Amino acid sequence: MPYSKRGVALLRPPIEPMLAATVDRLPAPDACAGGCGYEPKWDGWRALLFREPDRVYLQSRSGRPLAGYFPE
Repeated sequence: MPYSKRGVALLRPPIEPMLAATVDRLPAPDACAGGCGYEPKWDGWRALLFREPDRVYLQSRSGRPLAGYFPE
């Protein structure tokens, strides 16, 4: 993974996002390294946001740009 001079990870699109998965039961809170987090899966957009000093880039789950849907 490339890093900037300040040691901050620089990620460049396209990146494949994590997807929600169904499970029969929730794992114990200490089952995941660093703890587990849970959230409901709602229907809607799944997007990744990349921010640079002079622009913002939104990427869809399939890797396509989403700026046309969210121009502001």
